[in-house]
Amino acid sequence: MSPPSRTVVPRGVPTVENVQQHCHRVRSAGSPNAVARPALVTHYRRLCEGLGVEPQPTATNLDLQRASAALLRVAALAEQAAARTRYPRRAPRPA
Repeated sequence: MSPPSRTVVPRGVPTVENVQQHCHRVRSAGSPNAVARPALVTHYRRLCEGLGVEPQPTATNLDLQRASAALLRVAALAEQAAARTRYPRRAPRPA
């Protein structure tokens, strides 16, 4: 039996905070030219799945950093779109 994961897998749509934490872990993982750690790649793929995005190929840590940064932009846009649907702008009242 494998040990429990140190990172919590977000339920539902991952937030910007979830993706930021992932990006921080990826940046701290070591040399950009090293092979990407399987646990980080798996977490990246889970985040992609939660946001409905096709995962990018991530052979090295640098590839994973770039893919995670793109995923952070997607998460920010998803939160922005969700906020718009919750709080739609009202049309100005006619005078």
